[in-house]
Amino acid sequence: MSLLNSKFDILRGWPDGSACVEELTVLVADKAKATAGKWVTLDAAAANYQISDAAASTGKVTCFLVLEGTEESSSGASDAIGTNLHCTVLLGGGYVVRLENKAADSEMFLNVGVNMTPGLAVRVNGGIISGAAAVDEDNCVGFVLATNLTGNLGTIDVYIDI
Repeated sequence: MSLLNSKFDILRGWPDGSACVEELTVLVADKAKATAGKWVTLDAAAANYQISDAAASTGKVTCFLVLEGTEESSSGASDAIGTNLHCTVLLGGGYVVRLENKAADSEMFLNVGVNMTPGLAVRVNGGIISGAAAVDEDNCVGFVLATNLTGNLGTIDVYIDI
């Protein structure tokens, strides 16, 4: 069951577009890293489908947006050993997401240093979207389409192309 206090909306590209969903494993110790709206990466050391630390899109690391995180009631069902939880992520690119900062403690994006403006390339840093000073194919995950901001609060629409 999805929470109704969502901090983001998928505007285009899912469920009838190029992006698809996949369930990933989350270690109980990493529970806080995989909440809805955060960005995660796959753990290269794990066998299959396990998330790593809060994502950063550096050096061609692919980042995935968490749709249903560990705070959801459906993810609370752990595996037989009781050491893993699950989260649902959006794979692929070609979708538009509206991210919202409602308060300073619910950051979905960082609007400091490089102001979020339409056309700005974005990357993932510490599990959230931030502006990139220049288009860098190794680090960028998409670009800003529209903004409705007052300082760091408000919404941005981002085209994700990973």
